[in-house]
Amino acid sequence: MKKRVITISRQFGSGGHSIGKSVAEQLGIPYYDKEILGRIASETGFALSFIENASEYATSNNSFLWNLVMKHSSLHVPEENPADVIYFTQAKIIKEIAGKESCVIVGRCSDYILRDREDCLHIFSLVDRLAAEGALTAAERRKAYTIIARRHGLSLDSIFAENA
Repeated sequence: MKKRVITISRQFGSGGHSIGKSVAEQLGIPYYDKEILGRIASETGFALSFIENASEYATSNNSFLWNLVMKHSSLHVPEENPADVIYFTQAKIIKEIAGKESCVIVGRCSDYILRDREDCLHIFSLVDRLAAEGALTAAERRKAYTIIARRHGLSLDSIFAENA
């Protein structure tokens, strides 16, 4: 079997974790999600709880704010930003895993980190609150999904074809 890597990005509460686990079990390949955090802790020396918190609330502003504060601080600490250390370690680990074996990787920016690999299938899982609530007709749901897809730069036809 040819090596394949599946990345699953998701909205909170969309079931990405259980989807990833199920896909990995059905394909008989390893599944990675929070296991990556343990490896980051081991390689960086940061506490697992610190890494979990940092990755849960990571933003692109972390580096900017760190650098801004440290630049104007009287401390002039030459340390690297912890968010950068975590991200670059995470990227290294994800690339190592993807280079070694077929697998499913949930979250952790894996879709972005592995964006240039041709052996990757990238999936995005959305919360289907509109359908779950049953409050909208099919036409109203499609209109709502069109707005959501446009806002997120997604193709409605490729992501929501089953809701047509």
